[in-house]
Amino acid sequence: MNQISDCTDEAIVNGILSDDRKALNTAIRCLYDRHTALLKDYVRRNSGSSQDADDVIQVVILNFIKAVRSEQYRPLQGVGVGAFLNTICKRHWLNALSQRERVTLRETEYYETDDQASEGVDELLEQREEMEHYLRQFDRLGERCKQILTAQRRDGLSMKEIADLMGFENERVAINEKFKCIQKLKNLLKP
Repeated sequence: MNQISDCTDEAIVNGILSDDRKALNTAIRCLYDRHTALLKDYVRRNSGSSQDADDVIQVVILNFIKAVRSEQYRPLQGVGVGAFLNTICKRHWLNALSQRERVTLRETEYYETDDQASEGVDELLEQREEMEHYLRQFDRLGERCKQILTAQRRDGLSMKEIADLMGFENERVAINEKFKCIQKLKNLLKP
């Protein structure tokens, strides 16, 4: 993506994934040039100020970059960059409005998207929210439990290896500790 005129969805995604700082900056500039006017207009038409719109745009762009880098957004899924940004913007602004206890929101459409694309974006965002919730609860477990579960799940260590690593008396103690950690995590995840 050498020129800013090459602002296709694919070029933007490739720029974000690139290790080249210049390509990343160009991709971000493309996002702003192609999409922010409509997103800002959405916020302003729905009880937001220009400052609100600018704040929302920053969050939307950052969330999009995170989604691309974490592979939660892929152009092959049939969801265009504009539709994805629009959905993020709407969700973020609705959350901001609900926090302000504003109720009225006029629904306007800026992108022509089919229902399947919209559902795909919603599903991706829901998966991301679920994962973020899980990770927040996992962080609440405490270091010992996090080490045990990470060693088994991510690192693939056996319970015998975990017992040795953690300094437990034997494998049975490691199994009991793992069980307690899983129960604690399940309790944290309950609604």
